[in-house]
Amino acid sequence: MDPTTAQIIKKMDEIATPAIQGFLPVIIDKMTGFKLSQWSAQGKKAYEQEMIEWEKEKNLIMAFSQAEIARKVNNFLNVAEKANKYVNQSKEFLIKDDNDVFWGLLEHSKGISNEDVQDLIAKIIASEYNAPGACSMSTLHTLKSLSKKELENLTFFSNFYLSEYGFLKDFFGMDEKSLSLRVKLKIDYDDFLGLQELGLIQSNDYTMSINIKKDFVFAINYHDEKLVFKATKDFEKWNFPSCYKLTNAGREILEHLDKKKSPDFKEWVNDFFNKKGFNTLLS
Repeated sequence: MDPTTAQIIKKMDEIATPAIQGFLPVIIDKMTGFKLSQWSAQGKKAYEQEMIEWEKEKNLIMAFSQAEIARKVNNFLNVAEKANKYVNQSKEFLIKDDNDVFWGLLEHSKGISNEDVQDLIAKIIASEYNAPGACSMSTLHTLKSLSKKELENLTFFSNFYLSEYGFLKDFFGMDEKSLSLRVKLKIDYDDFLGLQELGLIQSNDYTMSINIKKDFVFAINYHDEKLVFKATKDFEKWNFPSCYKLTNAGREILEHLDKKKSPDFKEWVNDFFNKKGFNTLLS
């Protein structure tokens, strides 16, 4: 038995336990034809031979080298095992064969070896399993172009994301305070542009025009915190600062990232609105 087959056997043996049920065995059966319950019940040895025979199938050998097969299967099993931690195990398997997003995510997982990207895909797979329709086809298409570096960039820029509004355009301006803060935080605007080109952040900014009376209070959500401001005077047709919104794919992916708050950015936001005629009430 060659080393790559041994690695697959070892992985299958690790996750095939008598108690396993629900999500994981169903998708492994669908994608590979192997039943984890039978694996556990009949013993590993019989399946070792079946795995070898499976690898010898003419259509697979013609399509891929054994090393490529092993890599794809190992990637798939890693993602499936990770996703199993996030699914609602008490939920009946309701994924239909025509759910192209769900099965497409599983198919895409075969080509992903990076642990961080695997974790993200696993969480999105689990969210679609728990609530079919939660993930859009645009997210699947975007994930196919998402590298480890771009995922790191999106996670980093999420530290400067204002929920419901987006990324303040002025934060990327060339005024002294904005520029010095970006230098301090090591923000590369080219990385931000790359996320726009990938389809995670909208390329066009937007604003809104409203009439505001003195003492008008509004709040901006900064992740789990509210930044509250109060108008110091009347504003006629005041334009809310221009923002770049996340795309649908960007929002769906951002839900699964480890977002952090930046005290420096929070201070910048307070100062920014203070200069525009609003006092900070709560921050």
